[in-house]
Amino acid sequence: MGCLNGKELNGSSNGTGAVTPILAATTVDTTAATNNGNGSKPITPTTNPFAKAEKYDAKGRVALIGPAGGGKSFTALVLARALAGPNGKIAAIDTEHGSLSKYADLFDFDVLELDSFSPQSFIDGLHAAEENGYNVFLCDSLSHFWTGKDGAWDFVDMAQKRHKDQMGGWKEFRPHERLMMDELITSPCHIICTMRTKTDYQEQTDEKGRKKRVKIGLAPVQREGLEYEFDLVGYMDEDHTFAVDKTRCPAYSEKAYTKPGPKQFAPFVEWLKGSVRPEKPAPAPIDTGGNPVGTQAAADYAAQQKIQELQTSGEIKRFFAAIREPLGEFQYLAILAEFGVHSPDQFRDTEKARACYRKMNAALKGVS
Repeated sequence: MGCLNGKELNGSSNGTGAVTPILAATTVDTTAATNNGNGSKPITPTTNPFAKAEKYDAKGRVALIGPAGGGKSFTALVLARALAGPNGKIAAIDTEHGSLSKYADLFDFDVLELDSFSPQSFIDGLHAAEENGYNVFLCDSLSHFWTGKDGAWDFVDMAQKRHKDQMGGWKEFRPHERLMMDELITSPCHIICTMRTKTDYQEQTDEKGRKKRVKIGLAPVQREGLEYEFDLVGYMDEDHTFAVDKTRCPAYSEKAYTKPGPKQFAPFVEWLKGSVRPEKPAPAPIDTGGNPVGTQAAADYAAQQKIQELQTSGEIKRFFAAIREPLGEFQYLAILAEFGVHSPDQFRDTEKARACYRKMNAALKGVS
């Protein structure tokens, strides 16, 4: 089913890869409706689109940032066990040649050692953790997917050489990066990522007036602003102090802990608890034109009906939004680019929009 800004759209998959529309039981007068600006269904004067906010059970997203020797890996494992509980399963990606396994005598976890750090390698590892029922997914460290082999810098360097464009490489990489971040944010696992920082030394004076050189961490080796994707972000130093830099959990505002243990992370584990999220309603029956559900004929019929309905800009946006998630962000943007647009809003010719949608639907059959 298509999804935009976390809301279900009026579309669903018929099992063969084609996305088919589900028409609402009540027809809305689009001449009286206005779009709410975020791509969801129109708002009419008789409809209140808002619902009472409710806190549901959530999965933690935590980043530990600091220089080498700051205790990031050990602290990440402490937090992972707190989130997983005594019997939960922890999956860890080790990007540092088996260094994480040196703690295997202190913590129970499973490890995957990588030697390629493309966004797809991260996504494949995360999906494997989800499919095998792990409660926590730990990436130690995420910085390798930026600077390591096949990471962002390698990708951009190769793209710049191909296109002879210094900025074009980053533009080409962004959809891959966004897909990686979307998978991280929406995963059913708790996610913990460590990040290295660029290191510098600073002369400081201790409480006795003695001067000493101290290693300090600067900006994380990762995309600027990435920390905003996490619920809890802590910077760690040589003294193994976890200083909270950003948090959504009020209990951690302006807090710092030296060598934090399960007790220090207990409030975060408790904060993630909430109501059980209700199950989504079953989709309405799909019109297959009399063809058996699950057959190619049913898929072709449903897709053709949907293409014929692409008459107004509102319908175009709705149908493209429904296919965007199952097709995948990278392929979705690539096909739009083939038709000379970056968004369905830019189509001025419905026939061109139909042709673009038809190609997306055909591509979806190939990846489903």
